[in-house]
Amino acid sequence: MGYCRIGMLAGWVAIPIHDATGQLVAYAGRWPGEPKNGEPKYRLPRGFKKSLELFNLHRAVKEDARLPLIVVEGFFGCMKVWQAGHRRVVSLMGSMLSDAQEQLIERTVGPGGRVILLFDEDEAGRKGSREAQGRLEKLLEVRAVSLGSEGSQPDGLSPEQLTELLNQ
Repeated sequence: MGYCRIGMLAGWVAIPIHDATGQLVAYAGRWPGEPKNGEPKYRLPRGFKKSLELFNLHRAVKEDARLPLIVVEGFFGCMKVWQAGHRRVVSLMGSMLSDAQEQLIERTVGPGGRVILLFDEDEAGRKGSREAQGRLEKLLEVRAVSLGSEGSQPDGLSPEQLTELLNQ
């Protein structure tokens, strides 16, 4: 991750995105602070389909498979959970689980595997969490964790708060 000074992401923070094998497939751009003049907060390269990937999967698959796979919405939520010591974490790069992402999760955790959904505490996050839980619980053990207060996001919580929520 780094700050770009040139190119299509000049002025943006660049976040590398890898596929499940570790191959770099894209960079996401995050505008530092609040975007100006109606600009989007995130920028993805033309032609990149985030619905086909899970951010951080290439690292999460190297962790103990007996641990649950933690699924969050955003890049920074994923990074925060990782930094808090919960290394088996991936991001959807949005609030809705795609069919391809569902298959990646199922392959990663295996039959009867465990998943923890840790989505943002807003309308989109709650809706995405409910839908993901409904789809995944047909084959997997799924637990959706509420962050409590409206507007809360995993990246806004302390490591201690994250650990407490994940260990409930």
